Amino acid sequence: DKGKKFVAKAKSLGLEWGGDWSGFVDNPHLQFNYKGYGTDTFGKGASTSNSSKPSANTNTNSLGLVDYMNMNKLDSSFANRKKLAT
Repeated sequence: DKGKKFVAKAKSLGLEWGGDWSGFVDNPHLQFNYKGYGTDTFGKGASTSNSSKPSANTNTNSLGLVDYMNMNKLDSSFANRKKLAT
């Protein structure tokens, strides 16, 4: 079966498959644990001493994507924006 071959190849490349999990089995899930689950530092208060904040956009002529789509009577649903982004 192609699915089993795909999972076997993914696992041989070092990916972890959600179908092997004992708690919540998540068959379509594949992930690469670069340093292991829970070792990331996202959101742990990185130093901001040398960083600068972007300036606020004061240009009133600029529009966000949703504003532009609404102004031109286009479908601005998330699904449609996702299609446009790809």
